[in-house]
Amino acid sequence: EEVAGELDAVTRREHEAATRVKNINKVVLGKWEIETWYYSPFPPEYLNCDTLYFCEFDMHFVRSHAALQRYMKRSDAVHPPGNEIYRN
Repeated sequence: EEVAGELDAVTRREHEAATRVKNINKVVLGKWEIETWYYSPFPPEYLNCDTLYFCEFDMHFVRSHAALQRYMKRSDAVHPPGNEIYRN
């Protein structure tokens, strides 16, 4: 008897095979370059991308630094969404 939310054996094996190898090696967020540790479930068009570049204000991601720069010129965000509560 299966518990709700658990995968059957075949689906579990397929999932483990697909997620065994990390697919994104590095993430760039602002001035930070972060090496990844695990598989990341990004859309299929990003599977062979070594590095992803993220907008630090809205977490929009692209394949290249040039694409991020173009996006940042179009975007009017100058800080993350929401109200600042604390600052130390």
